[in-house]
Amino acid sequence: MKAEVEVIIHPYSIEKNNYLLNLLIQEFNTNKWTHFYSAVAFIRKSGNYKELLKSMISFAEKGGSIEMTFGADVFSGNVKGSDYIALENLLNKMEKYQNVKFFLYHEKNRTFHPKLYLFSSQKEKSGLLIIGSSNWSYGGFVHNIEANVLINLDLEDSEHLKCFNEIMEFFQAYWQEIE
Repeated sequence: MKAEVEVIIHPYSIEKNNYLLNLLIQEFNTNKWTHFYSAVAFIRKSGNYKELLKSMISFAEKGGSIEMTFGADVFSGNVKGSDYIALENLLNKMEKYQNVKFFLYHEKNRTFHPKLYLFSSQKEKSGLLIIGSSNWSYGGFVHNIEANVLINLDLEDSEHLKCFNEIMEFFQAYWQEIE
């Protein structure tokens, strides 16, 4: 599959302020995308940046769909898992939007550890897949040494569409509630 690919490694990326945080805010603020999906190992209160939440709210208010899955392996204050307060804060900010859904993933004897972010638009027939090491936290978005690969998907290309559909199958089959 040939695709337009970019790698950002912060804090070393050549462009100043080329962090995942800035990229997410920028993508939520464009009018290009209609859907956002993520599967992230853990959420921390430090990742709920005011500017990021504001751009997510704006995206939802314009009709954008948001579906996020976080690992629920630990809510006991252990530094290895998600913060309950962080998720509660995110839920409170987004609770009035019917087009926003949050999921928690927990499987006995396994750790939920992906870091995958996906913007898409069926109308535009495109997607932006971000796969890397960044969790939903200050460290993952800005402070830590993190590597993320950005893959621009052309959903009119059969190989790209196949990749997109496979990722969506993981969300639907494993990382979201089955109704």
